[in-house]
Amino acid sequence: MRTSIDLIRTAFEFGQSERLPRGEVWINSKALERTQLKDNLEGHLRLRQRLGMDLLSLPLSSEDGYNLLQGYRYFNLDDVREAVRLSDLVVLVVLDGPFQKLTSAKGLVTVLREWKETKELLREQCCKESEALRQLVDPCLQAGIEAFVLADDVAYEQSTYFRPKDFEETLVPFYSMAVKSIHAGGARALFHSCGNIHGIIPQLRSSGFDGFAACQTRLWDHASLPEDRRTVVLGGIEPEHLESRSFDETRQQGFQRSVQDLARRGGLILCSSFGLYKPEFLDRIKMLYQLVEDEPRT
Repeated sequence: MRTSIDLIRTAFEFGQSERLPRGEVWINSKALERTQLKDNLEGHLRLRQRLGMDLLSLPLSSEDGYNLLQGYRYFNLDDVREAVRLSDLVVLVVLDGPFQKLTSAKGLVTVLREWKETKELLREQCCKESEALRQLVDPCLQAGIEAFVLADDVAYEQSTYFRPKDFEETLVPFYSMAVKSIHAGGARALFHSCGNIHGIIPQLRSSGFDGFAACQTRLWDHASLPEDRRTVVLGGIEPEHLESRSFDETRQQGFQRSVQDLARRGGLILCSSFGLYKPEFLDRIKMLYQLVEDEPRT
């Protein structure tokens, strides 16, 4: 039987395993409270092991605190080093991108208004974040981190907030620099955004990303993930799979088909598109795992 680390590494190499690996990018503090676990490194390790996950994901920041909107905590570099030492799971580090940090500080509406009036603010933020990112990435690589997620919510349900050209001129240079730093240390770089990023997938590919994490893949044309350009995907569990009050046989079969569609290319790690931000999602995620295990691998 392969270990959790073996399963994740096999997915990174687009190999086949006896089951799909699984994990979550974000877990809300209240989900931990429901299981009488503290929102600390030990609590996250225990919850992921109880749920049968194969990776431990740590949102990392140079400052302690919480993401108030989604209710998850930020860890520090000491936590990352300790996680690698203690864990029998692959440890994934999540870093907020420049647009994410701006909208967290000033609000989405304010940032988009300022973007319309002058594009300089975001460009300045990208320059500022370049050095800050290196100061986090390099120690993580030294600790043995194998994969990073760069999280920048640049889209909504219908489209991105920027035209592809503006995106390419402003954010792609920062992403390319970040990916280059990560690849230089022998690790993989994945991109996260909520919403429909289908229109900027070519630009993200040109930045060098190895794949996508916790994205709403149902909004994509899967032809944009051609089999000759292998792409790691942490996904397959959409909002409706967790939020629907009833999950009858028809919904179950639809979920199984969508996972099969993603899995046939290889490189799939089963994951929700936005994290476990409600305690009631814990029971549903266990059921979804079982549905995938019950489905024969093809």
